[in-house]
Amino acid sequence: MIKQDYIERLIQQIAQLLAILLTKQSPSDSLEFIDENYDTWLGISRREIAALNENELLERLTGAAKLNIHHLEFLAYLLGEEGKVYFGQAD
Repeated sequence: MIKQDYIERLIQQIAQLLAILLTKQSPSDSLEFIDENYDTWLGISRREIAALNENELLERLTGAAKLNIHHLEFLAYLLGEEGKVYFGQAD
């Protein structure tokens, strides 16, 4: 039951993220919201992620942060949305 509650909460957060990103906010507002989700769900900021090389990032995500597959999937989603914002395709 606890795992189900966690997954439901994660799904709700993703839905909220989509809703906010779909409102065509300014890129800075969208990036700020994405950054809040990095911190809230993953315990790492997008600036920290950008500063790490691939080996450091892998160690940070799988070592100290102890992220599970759901966290890593959410990270991939956030990175994709961040890329869309930077390329002006957020929709």
